[in-house]
Amino acid sequence: MKRKPKKAVKRFDLASALAMKKEARKARSKLSFGEKIERMERLRERLRPLKEAREERRRKTGSTAI
Repeated sequence: MKRKPKKAVKRFDLASALAMKKEARKARSKLSFGEKIERMERLRERLRPLKEAREERRRKTGSTAI
């Protein structure tokens, strides 16, 4: 039986992740106020189905947890 070649394991690099976050924050800080609002509205629209599903589950179970 022929073995599949092992896939290289990608290691998590904290320094790289923090550098990427810093770049993203810098890019967001350069956006106009209107662009930031527009992004938040798009985010709300993407999250709406998840929020509605959560609310439906709460109605069914009677949960009041946040």
